[in-house]
Amino acid sequence: MCKAVVSYSGGKDSILALERAITQGYRIEALLVTFDVRTGRSFFHNLPLGLLKEVGRCLELPFKAVDSQGEDYRERFAAVLESFKRSGTEVCVFGDIDIEEHRSWCRSLCEEVGLKAVFPLWGEKREDLVREIISKGYRCVLQKVRKSCFDKTVLGLPLTEELIEGMKAKNIDVCGENGEYHTFVVDGPLFRSKLTYTVAGVKESQDTFSLVLEEKKEESFQ
Repeated sequence: MCKAVVSYSGGKDSILALERAITQGYRIEALLVTFDVRTGRSFFHNLPLGLLKEVGRCLELPFKAVDSQGEDYRERFAAVLESFKRSGTEVCVFGDIDIEEHRSWCRSLCEEVGLKAVFPLWGEKREDLVREIISKGYRCVLQKVRKSCFDKTVLGLPLTEELIEGMKAKNIDVCGENGEYHTFVVDGPLFRSKLTYTVAGVKESQDTFSLVLEEKKEESFQ
C-alpha cells in the first residue's frame, strides 16, 4: 500500500481529496496543515492549532503542523515533505481542482523532494464536486466569506443545496475557488466522532468576514 500525506486545510475540497485518496488505496501517514507561527493559526483558514489537532483526532489520522513565518513557507513545507520521504512516503495529496498555477506550485514542490503530487479532484466540474460533498453527508460550515458576495449572517451555516442555488442566482462561484467563501468541515463519513468547537466572535477585514473559532474546552467541576 502506497504511503501518502495529505495537504489539509480543514475545508471541503481537502476532505473530499482525503476521502478519494483513501478510496484509491493510499495509506495516509499524516494530515499536513500549514501554520503561521506569528499568529498561531493556519494559513488561509485562520484556524487555531488546537482545533485542527482535534480534527485529526476525530478523523483518527496523524496530524503534522508545518510551521512557517510566511516568507519561508515553501522551504518549511519542503523540509516536512523530505522528512516523510525518508520514512517511506511516496505521495502528497492536494485538493486543487482546476487552477493551473496552484497545481504547478504543488508539483514543483514535490519534485524538489522526490515525491509524487496527486490531485484526486483535478479537472472535475466545480458544482458537481460541491454537490457530492453535500450528498455524502459532510457538514461544511461557512467560516470565511467575501463581503461582496455574502452578508456575515451566513457565517456558521452549513453548505446546502439551497445555499448553492442562491449562489448560482447571484452568479457566485458555487465552489468558492476564487476566495468567495471558505468552509470548515466538522462532521461526515470519515469522522469517527463529531468535532465540537467554540465561536469566539466575528473578525472583519476590508474584504471579508470570518468566524473566530476555538477548540472547545472541557468543563471542569469542583
